[in-house]
Amino acid sequence: VILNADEWGISAATLRTYRDYLKNYTRDYSNYCINTYQSAFKGLNTRLHDMLEFRTYMFLNVFEYVSIWSLFKYQSLLVSSGANLYASGSGPQQTQSFTSQDWPFLYSLFQVNSNYVLNGFSGARLSNTFPNIVGLPGSTTTHALLAARVSYSGGISSGDIGASPFNQNFNCSTFLPPLLTP
Repeated sequence: VILNADEWGISAATLRTYRDYLKNYTRDYSNYCINTYQSAFKGLNTRLHDMLEFRTYMFLNVFEYVSIWSLFKYQSLLVSSGANLYASGSGPQQTQSFTSQDWPFLYSLFQVNSNYVLNGFSGARLSNTFPNIVGLPGSTTTHALLAARVSYSGGISSGDIGASPFNQNFNCSTFLPPLLTP
């Protein structure tokens, strides 16, 4: 309607009405999708694997389209899918449990401006093993992730983010306590 208003003989007032409808419905439905996602995600007090599966499904099937609406300029669009960022892979099942309160820290590692593409994540693990107190059998091992590096490209620059050591309590082991956020 907006592109062909002159050709179809649609008045300026009617055209404004359609533009307002488009703007309002885009805002309302986008907010509905985001609020529904946030409510459901916060209700997932479960395994990391389940949370990532839910997030992957929502991004690939809902948010990929919602993000396009705000860019809609009534003409052809070049849409870059974020599908490669949200693929969970086929690695071993994660058994570690933690709550949705830990998600903001994880999200901050893997997501920056929407025009960037995740290239990779790397880091060094430090493991320390020491004997238990005299009289107790066995030993204790601690693990820490050091110098995490998240690489992005796209937009106007590329490079590494977070190259210096950070949060010694970031624990990726499936046998140890839940993730601790800074």
